Amino acid sequence: MSKKLILCSECRKTIAHGDKALFVDQSSSRPFCSEKCIMDYHAPHMESFEREEIERRESVGAELDEGLAPMYQNHEYFQKALYSPDEVWIAKNGIGEEFYTHIARVNKEKNPFTYIVVCSYFDNEPSFVYFKCLTKNENLVESYREQSLLDPSELVKSKPAEEEEEALKEDEIKLPPEVMESLELKKSEYLANLLQIRSDEDIPFERFTEYDEYTSKSLEDPDEIFTREDEAGDKIRTYIKSFKVSGQVFYYVVVCISVPIKELDNQEALLPVIGFPSTDQALYKEYAIGERYSDIIKN
Repeated sequence: MSKKLILCSECRKTIAHGDKALFVDQSSSRPFCSEKCIMDYHAPHMESFEREEIERRESVGAELDEGLAPMYQNHEYFQKALYSPDEVWIAKNGIGEEFYTHIARVNKEKNPFTYIVVCSYFDNEPSFVYFKCLTKNENLVESYREQSLLDPSELVKSKPAEEEEEALKEDEIKLPPEVMESLELKKSEYLANLLQIRSDEDIPFERFTEYDEYTSKSLEDPDEIFTREDEAGDKIRTYIKSFKVSGQVFYYVVVCISVPIKELDNQEALLPVIGFPSTDQALYKEYAIGERYSDIIKN
């Protein structure tokens, strides 16, 4: 029926089933068909916030580079700003769309600063991040305190109860033998390809295990995400994040495969196939392929 027709707010394609529609803003009923469309639709807002930051810094005399760039790579600080902020401010535009500004004090030893995040909410929790910045300038922080101050304890949670239950449910799920076998074959295939195309000057394969901790960090807070189908027709999602540790700059790549799980009503689960560090830009280009989207999207 025409009355049941649901169109993506960005590409205007029909969304076949209502439960497949993606939403990131509880102050509007705007549906999307994909994460790429969410990013494309909100790109003008994100660019506007970045330009506005420059203007605000100029107006209060805050430098663009306060020496805090490496702190953006710290997932713990970002999680604090997103889920445990010290202040939450809500502002509405002319058509009632809501923008939440999180202000978090990060008490890093001998170098305290403030983490600012502007995001939308869905189901009363942070959903889409439009903008983030770090500063030591109190006048800049003050400029982001706009309209109404809310009580953070009544809004954000470190992990919603629904997610906790879902995580426990997923922990109990065992993958079918055929899925495990297919995954192992895929791992062997991708590892063999990696060893063939990587440079001898890159981080030695024997040291890969020293970087295992960056797998979760790259999945939870990636700089870039690419989606594509490989030659076998499998859906592949690649997460890439750059790091600077003890003076060493490198990026970490995690390649995942999307697999339908019957125990979850055929919802698709992302299973890591391979993860590795690298300093080789040529190798980066081998994996930075497909449709690209970035930043934080949560539905």
